[in-house]
Amino acid sequence: MVHRNRKNGIAFSKKNILRRDDYTCQYCGQQNLPLTVDHIIPKSRGGTTTWINVVVACKPCNLNKGNQTITEAG
Repeated sequence: MVHRNRKNGIAFSKKNILRRDDYTCQYCGQQNLPLTVDHIIPKSRGGTTTWINVVVACKPCNLNKGNQTITEAG
């Protein structure tokens, strides 16, 4: 039997991010496009890989946003 330590809550993973965001792009609302994980504040600008800084985005939205913040990308 494998004992799992659940005191840290739900594991951070791409699968769990997709579930949290209901497999929907958080920028345009599309569900039927290939989805990626996007950092709201880019890692190159000091953003971290945490639950509050990562969202699901479709590939076109993620490419459009690129290395910008949400306000810079419009």
